[in-house]
Amino acid sequence: MDDFDLAKNLIADGEYACIVVKKGEAIYTSKERGIFPLFEAKEILKIDLRGASLADRIVGKAAAMIAVESGIISIHGQVMSENAVKYIQSHEIGYSYDKWAEYIKNREQTGMCPVETRAITTDDYRELEIKVRDFLKSTGVI
Repeated sequence: MDDFDLAKNLIADGEYACIVVKKGEAIYTSKERGIFPLFEAKEILKIDLRGASLADRIVGKAAAMIAVESGIISIHGQVMSENAVKYIQSHEIGYSYDKWAEYIKNREQTGMCPVETRAITTDDYRELEIKVRDFLKSTGVI
């Protein structure tokens, strides 16, 4: 089984919200929701994600941008937004999803996710990284 299939199988088990697989093993897992797990793997823990496969419960444009910037080569989302799909396609990264969504909703299901809102205004990773870091600080996550 390749890394992409392994990541998809592991996320389907439901134990984790985010899984990164490289060379046949899970190099990062998290049960946390939202953008924090992928942000943590890349920006805080500085895990070498190049050549890895990502599976996540929710993949919006911000997660897609972090994954692409990290060198991840394939992405699976149980739910993936239209903006994430467009961004991934523009970078010729392998991807799949179980469910497509026009956009990622906020946790209350009343509008767009605040991180998705920040991501749709930029294709520049450094700008996104600042926006995501500021959001995570404002919510007390970091």
